[in-house]
Amino acid sequence: MKGKQIVIADKPNHIQAGLVELGQMVRHCRTKNRLKIKDAADLLGMSVTTLIRIEKGDQGVSSGNLFKALQGFGIRLDIQQSESTL
Repeated sequence: MKGKQIVIADKPNHIQAGLVELGQMVRHCRTKNRLKIKDAADLLGMSVTTLIRIEKGDQGVSSGNLFKALQGFGIRLDIQQSESTL
């Protein structure tokens, strides 16, 4: 990949904002399904603390746990490559 540049984000707060938005989606799905946080965490196979951190948009949560929660609640991500990263 010599000569290619990978751009994560123009500003780090874009990453945080995205994680917060994903967390809000997870919380919305959980509450819409009338699941208490403990019950949802048990169904997802993770700790209550981890699910709380996901819902808050914590950057320290593993991607595996984040994707487990998204999949568990039927949240699908549509990933597109930005023209600026080509």
